[in-house]
Amino acid sequence: MKKTLIAISLLFIITLTACSGASYSDTAKPSDIADKILTETGISKTTLETPDAAATDIILQGVAKEKIDSTCILKSAESTNVNEIGVIKAATEKDTADIKKALDTYLADRLVGGELYKDYLPEEFPKFENGKAEVKGKYVVYTILDSKATPKAVEAFTASIKK
Repeated sequence: MKKTLIAISLLFIITLTACSGASYSDTAKPSDIADKILTETGISKTTLETPDAAATDIILQGVAKEKIDSTCILKSAESTNVNEIGVIKAATEKDTADIKKALDTYLADRLVGGELYKDYLPEEFPKFENGKAEVKGKYVVYTILDSKATPKAVEAFTASIKK
């Protein structure tokens, strides 16, 4: 009896542990997620623009088109601000690894290029250092924002897709 009770208790604990992992929806549109990020960070959409296809190809360089379901990339329209937000929905969860790798490379390149801002606009340079890419479910988000907006953006991203 005691062994049975222990076995049932262990099974119950294992079941609870397995169920505690986060579960993410895959129905949200990247543009809706980006809008939520903008709202939560207080960044005005009027200061951002959608880059053309060539710029998007540079951001996602090396990622096969069939691995991408949809995207919403917003970059600052002003040369005095470097805010950038991107939400990419992968075709499958497996494809997020390639997308994240491309975004990590892009963020590293932006950091190197951002060195020019140290003299030009020194208050903008830390945004490049805060550059971040994160995967949740079939989505990858990246941000180039200040240290206050970055965690708010990640929270808004997570809230947008959490089941």
